Amino acid sequence: MALPVYMLAKKVSFPFTGAFSVRVGKGRKWLFASGVIARETGVKKAYLPARRIQHCIEQSAKSAFAYRDRRGVLEDVWNALYRLPKNELGKKQGADLSLVMASGDDKGVNLCAINISGLWGKRVEDEQWIPVLPKKHPIFDIYGLIEDFPGSLCIENLPKGMIATAHPLFPMLPQEKELIDRLGVRDI
Repeated sequence: MALPVYMLAKKVSFPFTGAFSVRVGKGRKWLFASGVIARETGVKKAYLPARRIQHCIEQSAKSAFAYRDRRGVLEDVWNALYRLPKNELGKKQGADLSLVMASGDDKGVNLCAINISGLWGKRVEDEQWIPVLPKKHPIFDIYGLIEDFPGSLCIENLPKGMIATAHPLFPMLPQEKELIDRLGVRDI
């Protein structure tokens, strides 16, 4: 069963964002990724890099499914993203790309993220959204893509769904109100 992971951006000054969401699977293996890229100048500066990132994630995950485990799929996708031009990913500006990826199979789920401020899971028992990680967890990073793989969190007790809140420098996307209402999210 795939674990859906959604990205919610928070309200700030960047006027242009490119949102992306990726779902790919092969057999019992799957990858779900969601994110935003923010820019100060022009919609093409945000939209086009978001499409490139989306395509990169899809292609690298599809090729990794054949020979890698769930953590290996995340590593291959991460390495492919790292090879993209850094001016698109905001390595120097530090807060352009916000991304969360979950990869799984029938044995479990691994998750990695960059530039997120919170990670929330919906409990199976009572449908409440609760924080999955403490605030100082190393998965919360604000410096853009780094050379080393930032780590993979293994999730044993799966929630019904997950939401990552983007780094607070990102704006609220127009479609987020609809997503928040549909998911029943409050006070995140």
